[in-house]
Amino acid sequence: MTIRDDVREAGQWLAENSLGFREINKDVKVGITYFVLIWSLFDFRFLGARGNLQEVLTFIEHIEPNQDVQSFMPHMEYFRDRYLDGGTGNHHLDALAWNDYRSRNELVGYLRQLDPTPREVVGALLLISYRLRCNLIHGSKWEHGLADQYENFRHATKAMMLLMDRCR
Repeated sequence: MTIRDDVREAGQWLAENSLGFREINKDVKVGITYFVLIWSLFDFRFLGARGNLQEVLTFIEHIEPNQDVQSFMPHMEYFRDRYLDGGTGNHHLDALAWNDYRSRNELVGYLRQLDPTPREVVGALLLISYRLRCNLIHGSKWEHGLADQYENFRHATKAMMLLMDRCR
């Protein structure tokens, strides 16, 4: 068997065994793949390969308060528009946070800021990435579907790459 055969076999199995997988386009599948790899590298380098909420919150506490975050802002704006309606968390945020009320409360606080600090910007993006990772790995993304998730994974992946570049 070749690698291509193995990939095709896994794709066929998923299409037969998971509702909606057939409808997910290749861009979303590739976006998910790179997101998982980027998160995994971040987890290894900066969270001691433990990647739990407390480790993420501790990392956020140590973000430099005066770093330039302009390159993060397009990602912050995307997620602010996605997860808030009039300053209030919406159904997308409910799906993202799922049963993690601590992350949800932190995110609403960060996303509501009109002039966020670097810690709030990076903290929001990191918490969103963490929740995307949790939902994907622990399965709740299947409940809400993966088909419209490309932009979420694209913005989260780019924000994670920027963060790791800053933390070298």
